[in-house]
Amino acid sequence: MSRANEPPTVLEDLSRDELLVLARQNEKALNDERVRADTAEKRAVLADTTNRSHCGRPRKRTRPTRSLLSDDENIPDDDQVEDDSPEEKMRRAGHKYVIAEGLWFSSTTESVLETKLSQSYEEKNRFANQSQKKQGELRAVRELLPEELRGELRKEWAIFEFDKAMGRQRSNTSSKNAAGKITYHPLTAPVLHSDGSISHNPETFLHNKLVMHVAAAIIFGKQKPRTLATGKGSSSSSRCMQDIHQITHTTPGMVRNASVLTLWTLSADTSLKKCGQQTAVNCHLIGEQIHEWLLNGLRNRHEPVLRLFREWDDELFPDTEASLGAALGTGSANTEDLHEALEALSHTQVVEMDTGSGDEDDMEGTTGVDGMDGEGPRDGVRGGSQANESAEESSVVAAIVVAGLSAVSATAGAAVCAINSLVTDPPYALLVAACILCFCGFRAPAACIWKRLEHTGLFPPMATTEHISSSQAAAEEDIQIFPTKAGSTEQRTLTGKKQDELKDMCRDYGLAVSGNKTQLKTRLREFSERYSKDPASCDLSPVKHRTHKGPRDGPKKSQPKQSANRRAAIIDTERITERSKDTRTADEMKDLLIWADRTVARLTYKPPKPQIPPTPSAPNVSSSDRSLHDRIQVIEDRLAAIATPQAPATDQWPSASSAHYVVYDHTTESFQNFSNYDMNFSFDMPTDMAWAPTSDNPNLHIGQTFNGSSSFPTLPSSQSHAVNSLTPTPASCVPDTRTGITSKAAASRSVKLGDGTVINVDDVKQIAVPATSFVENIERLNQMWDDTSAYWKNDSVVMIGNHSIALIYWPEIFKKTGLWSAHKSNWTEWKFLVERYRQGTPDEFGCAFRSKDGGRMSYTAICAALRNERKNTDKDLAELARQEYGREFESTFSYRCSKTNARVVMTKASSIAKEYKRLQGL
Repeated sequence: MSRANEPPTVLEDLSRDELLVLARQNEKALNDERVRADTAEKRAVLADTTNRSHCGRPRKRTRPTRSLLSDDENIPDDDQVEDDSPEEKMRRAGHKYVIAEGLWFSSTTESVLETKLSQSYEEKNRFANQSQKKQGELRAVRELLPEELRGELRKEWAIFEFDKAMGRQRSNTSSKNAAGKITYHPLTAPVLHSDGSISHNPETFLHNKLVMHVAAAIIFGKQKPRTLATGKGSSSSSRCMQDIHQITHTTPGMVRNASVLTLWTLSADTSLKKCGQQTAVNCHLIGEQIHEWLLNGLRNRHEPVLRLFREWDDELFPDTEASLGAALGTGSANTEDLHEALEALSHTQVVEMDTGSGDEDDMEGTTGVDGMDGEGPRDGVRGGSQANESAEESSVVAAIVVAGLSAVSATAGAAVCAINSLVTDPPYALLVAACILCFCGFRAPAACIWKRLEHTGLFPPMATTEHISSSQAAAEEDIQIFPTKAGSTEQRTLTGKKQDELKDMCRDYGLAVSGNKTQLKTRLREFSERYSKDPASCDLSPVKHRTHKGPRDGPKKSQPKQSANRRAAIIDTERITERSKDTRTADEMKDLLIWADRTVARLTYKPPKPQIPPTPSAPNVSSSDRSLHDRIQVIEDRLAAIATPQAPATDQWPSASSAHYVVYDHTTESFQNFSNYDMNFSFDMPTDMAWAPTSDNPNLHIGQTFNGSSSFPTLPSSQSHAVNSLTPTPASCVPDTRTGITSKAAASRSVKLGDGTVINVDDVKQIAVPATSFVENIERLNQMWDDTSAYWKNDSVVMIGNHSIALIYWPEIFKKTGLWSAHKSNWTEWKFLVERYRQGTPDEFGCAFRSKDGGRMSYTAICAALRNERKNTDKDLAELARQEYGREFESTFSYRCSKTNARVVMTKASSIAKEYKRLQGL
């Protein structure tokens, strides 16, 4: 610790406040000493180019990254091979911008490169606002590009390549090990001062050799800092950034980037970002502040800034002739000549010639170099005689020509001689002077000279300031002309529009809304150009699809309900809503009574007519149905006699042959009358009252037996019988014979069994078919299949009455009933399985269907194998049929198509085999 920073002596008689002051001073001295020691240690780390660890142990790398200062890294991968394509040139410009201008843009790459150049931009206001920053960055980019690529900057591929190259160059420069922490303002950082000052010192700011070494490492490779620090070492044979990008002198952006990288290297941030993730240090803002400081120093010719650039150029670019730090009078003779010419020009007077119109033209707002007023004098103001003026002009023009040629690096040989011939003629000499001044950037003096040339009549007049400013503003704001729906024209700008706003504009003009902002803007510009050329092709008036009925006066009326329509047909006025309190006036009540009288007069009351049941009479039926009605009448008479409490005598019963039949159409009413009688009684039926309908009438079928013959019930002769046993069958169980409509399942069918018994089935739905599977017992399937073979055991899964129904009869029972589809698939598998099972013994069947491991096949595998056998058999039979029938095959094995009524030859092997078996009787 230095003597100046030694802590003061603590005495015993000091008060409490004095002790606190001494403690604070002591703590401050310790903190200052700690900061100086920390800075010295970090400076030693940066000065050591061996990259060795200073903590006594090998440096541990957190991840495998490329070396920061390797020669190969300084050369982009795409630059290893010479390539002059536009993409490669754009990438090189992106790399060079990061090295010589700035690590980042102030905004996104797209927004900067799409910015229009503004003629009102001034370098001294570069960092005044965001728009000026973009203008400065855009001009820096254009200076790095060849002339033929400057017009391509706004295209999508150029933006992509430039941004990609900038990212790659930053990545090549950002691999490092962080140490320390930045706690200073960038302009007061000790590491940026050559004397380590903790306050800003313009004499030493950015003069630290560490900053220059960082820039040297980026531009020349890792050997250059070692050579600058020790004076030893040789230059690398590999190409470096200087060779690739033709860097010839130190630029403000180069110093700015080296300073930012030096501060970032000493920070705790592990990745190079605009804003640090760990320290929240805004590296981009730091760079802008340093860049602005450098530009102001160059513009105002401050000695510390000029000396900084001279020192950097002496160390890094000793052979340069374009150093920004060269002072006037000591630098290039070309610059000195140019300033002398401009100084002489500032003392001349610009005289406007009188054209006879009496108008006076002024150039407002134009200033020359060093405060020269660009406003020309009025008419009649002359500066000396005409001869002296011509001689003065010639000398001035000669000086300007020589200085201009030197400034643009032109040789002083034939070019000077050629231009000297123009000096003899003052108008053309002034033209040359105006062009050279414009080329060198001095537009205000050039405008004054051109203003004088207009009065000679040899040159066109210069565009007015208002016209230039309006056209420039339109170009900067990207204003386009668009049509309106009203048929007029409007101007709309595309600058600053968001993507959603651009899409809305595209929708307004019927354009596609897909793509990014660049594509949307291009689409709108093309539409504007097309409208400017042919307005009729961009008509935005709505298309009329059909003639409109006119505006609607009120709200849309809904369709009233059908009940409302019926009420309106009966009641000719709207009904008044009934309320708990009568709020009607006397006039309303009077109107209601008038309406009631009118309604009664219009709709008179008609009493209902009594409904008299019709008298039973014989219906008008044909003679063929007479017998049916007669039999129904007989049954009704006999049932009425049975319902009588006392049985009638024998002679009271009419016989079937002599009874007079009264046909009554309401049979249902006769049966319903039975509910009024007591049905729990019995009587002895006479023996001669037995009656049976004729067997040829199926509509009177009551019951069947299973012995093959039909029998009909008769009334018993000597035993008591319950009357309710004769209760008719419910209508749901009896077919409707009057309409002739019967369901398929309720249709009667008969099945003749193997023993000759005929089974009559009235309703197939009443047959219970349980879920049956023969997977584990194929022998049981063989026994149930038919009742005519020796395998039949009089056992089946379907029972009708006391009879077992073999499986072979299922098609006769279930087909055409709507129930066959549920049993068809299983029944077909059973059929082929039984056929194959009966071709040999059960043991032979088991041996034929063995699995690969020697076990028994499953039921599914057996069925699949049988299907394959049938397919092969059908193919063999189909081929045999083609061979046997030959030319007659097409006529024999064909069928008639129901749609086209044409003969179609069979193609399926199964159909051909089936027809072949039928013809051969197999």
